[in-house]
Amino acid sequence: MFKMILILLVVSCTRTVDLSNNEKGIHGYIHGGKTADVRREIEDAQRAGKKRVNGCLEGTNQDGERPLHLACSYGHTAIVEMLLEAGAKADSEDGSGQTPLRIATSNCSIDCVRLLLKHKANTAGGAKFKDGSFPMTFVNSENTILCVAASTGIEDCVMTFVEHGVNWEEELLATKTIIAKGMVIPVKKYIQSGAPVNDSSLLDSAICEGQEELANLLFAVGAALETKESTSFYSISNKSKRNTAKAIYAKIQTMIKEEEENIDEAKNLVGLTTSELITQAQSLSMIQLRMLLRSIEDTSKRKALLEQVESLKALVNITEAEQQAQQEKKAKQKKDMDLQQALMSGENGW
Repeated sequence: MFKMILILLVVSCTRTVDLSNNEKGIHGYIHGGKTADVRREIEDAQRAGKKRVNGCLEGTNQDGERPLHLACSYGHTAIVEMLLEAGAKADSEDGSGQTPLRIATSNCSIDCVRLLLKHKANTAGGAKFKDGSFPMTFVNSENTILCVAASTGIEDCVMTFVEHGVNWEEELLATKTIIAKGMVIPVKKYIQSGAPVNDSSLLDSAICEGQEELANLLFAVGAALETKESTSFYSISNKSKRNTAKAIYAKIQTMIKEEEENIDEAKNLVGLTTSELITQAQSLSMIQLRMLLRSIEDTSKRKALLEQVESLKALVNITEAEQQAQQEKKAKQKKDMDLQQALMSGENGW
């Protein structure tokens, strides 16, 4: 009884076990997390020849899942590694058009994600069904793998892809989700890349989600404010959250009024070369710097300013406290996920 209650308390990301499952062969062994039996199936197939190996690794169950899809959905890291080493295709699609990487990501199976990336799994493209439509959990074709990671709310999952390499300029939707969930380090990585922040939806996301720290940071590096108080805040149903958003908005409106006397100076600097810009920017106030950043569309110039102007570096560099907080959050989330995967796999005998 206690264990069943505990399942409900653990953050739910992984696949729900179907206790009526009656799959046979390698799929059944994966379903039960029986690593030794999976290994034996692979070794038997390897002794029988190439055709048998292909059938073992790429055969599908009634749901169109190959062994690798199933292993990723349960977070069986050792089995995923075993299948990949044996030659399973990292980018194969299941009956719904999903790849192992997307399944592992949406289920927060971070160790599986890292293994798939190590084996060159493709991170591009939006998830979709065979008929070209998108799953209900994915709202549009901008659904990148980073969007999937961000939607889990697990910062370690997001950072796995950030560290692997992200083209931030193609990740507006993912970045909005990351902001909404209050992930400070990934947002700073976005800013450091020089990607544009002047899309007002980024700052709007921070304000409407009550993320004051990120709202202030985005505004300081040039994010535009176009939120209309009368139309945006009243859609927030939670009164406390709505009041927080309105308070953040009011503070930023006050800071905008301070910009008026600095408009001409910021505009005069936009046409300078990168080296000239950096020299001039060292003596600018933070008000002038944010106006300058808002005016610059060139990614390389923005990145250079953020890297070389001391006051901006201090603003966007990741602090030791932020790194420590991330590590603590990572450890807690891993503990929760490990516990849930153990329970779901029946390793605790329920």
